[in-house]
Amino acid sequence: DRMLAKAKALGLDEEDRCRANYIKGSAIFKQRKRPAAQPVFDQAAKHCKKAGDATHEVKSRYQAARGVYAAGKYEQAAARFEQLAKDHADHSYADDCWVKAGESWESAGKPDQARKAYETSLARHPKGDMYGEALRRLLVQAFAEDRIADVLTLVEQSLAKVQGDERAKLHY
Repeated sequence: DRMLAKAKALGLDEEDRCRANYIKGSAIFKQRKRPAAQPVFDQAAKHCKKAGDATHEVKSRYQAARGVYAAGKYEQAAARFEQLAKDHADHSYADDCWVKAGESWESAGKPDQARKAYETSLARHPKGDMYGEALRRLLVQAFAEDRIADVLTLVEQSLAKVQGDERAKLHY
């Protein structure tokens, strides 16, 4: 906090405050004090947005949501991940956010909302790097809920879309 107060006293601009808060939040997060990092990342996101630094804004909001999740506030975390995915739908973190939202909903005991989040990830990001993970989670959920017809439909639809290891996993 002294560092940030000094930065403010020195008249640092929004970009500098963005980066300073992001670095501080990252340091706290890496110490596995994730809930404590959340408010720092929230401050970083605010300054990053004002500075027009979308990359660090997205990263800060993502890490803040992870901090909320780590604090056991699963519904709040899910809402944060979903909002971030909507606000930055074209960012590479968007599909990650939908998967994290689904994970958060599962932890909150809301499997229907988790399913919607995973399905949204697949629908909006069919070429995203989290496609296989969202699909895997949907398949596990469908198996656990004895929705075998859904499992078969998901596998059939996905075989045409995935290649390599992800395709082999579906065959397995």
